[in-house]
Amino acid sequence: MAEGPPPGMRYHFIQNEVDTARGGRDSTMVVSVFASSTGKLTTRMVGNEIGVEGEGEYSDYAIQGTRIDLTGVDQHCYLDAVRRRGADGRPVYFLLFSYSGPRDLHIVNRKSLTLLIDEHTSVVLTGRGEVEREVNEVSQIYAESFYYLIEPEVLARVANADEVDIVVAGREFELKCYLLDKNFDNFQRFVKEYVDRAD
Repeated sequence: MAEGPPPGMRYHFIQNEVDTARGGRDSTMVVSVFASSTGKLTTRMVGNEIGVEGEGEYSDYAIQGTRIDLTGVDQHCYLDAVRRRGADGRPVYFLLFSYSGPRDLHIVNRKSLTLLIDEHTSVVLTGRGEVEREVNEVSQIYAESFYYLIEPEVLARVANADEVDIVVAGREFELKCYLLDKNFDNFQRFVKEYVDRAD
């Protein structure tokens, strides 16, 4: 069985690479490499923000029984590819989904992320480890992140697809996202440089 994601506190940052070849902040992919106390390396994309359907539709929303105006409060979603070595030394791949926004997504189901690739291929991913969850009591902004195990062949299909939609099922609502052009560029580079599909 593949290992879960790396515990963040056991890892220290050792390298940071920034791709600025295409120019512009939106097309930049940052790859961070972390080393654990056991010497294993984890390679992770950082800041691969994806599109969110229905952005701006939640101007009037009930929080703790009180209706407040959320106009201008953004939702942000990220889908970062992760590579690390398993206990047997073979690479294991994850997608790290991160959300922040004014609504309480509250991921509770491990099989909560579905990829719809080019409208005809549906892939349900299984989460590993624990959902990281924070709530800012002052601003009422919720933040969650969860690692999902993904096969390298599926990761390559995502990178080379024409269209990918993402559905994340939370306890409170279902979040629909999609990959932007810059996301495909980032996944293609990650697959080219870090994914060994022969493993």
